[in-house]
Amino acid sequence: MSTIALDNASLYTAFGTLVDQLPPATQLHNDNQEQGIFLYLLHCLRDGGMKLPDLGAIASPDYQALNNYLAGAGFDLRFEPIPDGGIGVASVLDIQVSWPLTGTRTMLHADHHWWAAFQLDTGVRQYHLQDFGRPLLGLPTQTGHTVWIMEHPQPSSSWELGQIVQVIADTQASRDEVSSTPVRIPLVRSDCTADLNWLLGLKAVVPSGPPHRVAQAFQSVRWGMDEKGARVEAGTGVATVRESTLVSTDITSPFILFMTAPDTPRLPIGTTWVDMDSWSDPQRTV
Repeated sequence: MSTIALDNASLYTAFGTLVDQLPPATQLHNDNQEQGIFLYLLHCLRDGGMKLPDLGAIASPDYQALNNYLAGAGFDLRFEPIPDGGIGVASVLDIQVSWPLTGTRTMLHADHHWWAAFQLDTGVRQYHLQDFGRPLLGLPTQTGHTVWIMEHPQPSSSWELGQIVQVIADTQASRDEVSSTPVRIPLVRSDCTADLNWLLGLKAVVPSGPPHRVAQAFQSVRWGMDEKGARVEAGTGVATVRESTLVSTDITSPFILFMTAPDTPRLPIGTTWVDMDSWSDPQRTV
């Protein structure tokens, strides 16, 4: 098993910023079920992400400018060149919080190992959520943020993880508080890449001209957590290409090649069956 992540805040902000670069009458069309759910949540939640002071984004057709923005925040994420007419967005999140009272370092025994951990003695709230077998812990901070923790089996993907957490977030209003309890938590240092392949192919149909199609989507999420507080960082990139209005015909197997002259259209010239051993740069033609 390995750590899985998905940051909704920077993803919604990146895509919302992308939509803002397109004409007002642009319509978004999903290509799969995941994209349909994503568009609904984007409509509901993107404004919240745009209001976060610790979250920024830039839009540009220049992939190098986007890469420099991500690198400036310490992310080794890279856009590929964006074809003419396409546009890319990079968003960066960085939130640091401190516990109301510094905890203490300790050790925690789990899965036949001892792990470095920390203990918080006061302020941690414990809740019971219907349909979840483990309690939800809410760790308060000095800035009003809450860090939430729930033990849970490994999700199958970044997408499934995002859906589980969205259910938890949506049911917070109906949660039942159990108690305030001391808690011991493993120290956390994680850096992982989210799988955003489900977002590829989503279309933005503009009032005139070819539609945009999402051709690049990637994300990295980092956490650090100890007895003093927590820090979460995320870098997200999304880029589109303009789809041609013409259907492309790709030559993907060996072919017959010949030429004719204007005055002798029935006279084949230089007839050749071109196998893949001849698929290479001719170095010169004219």
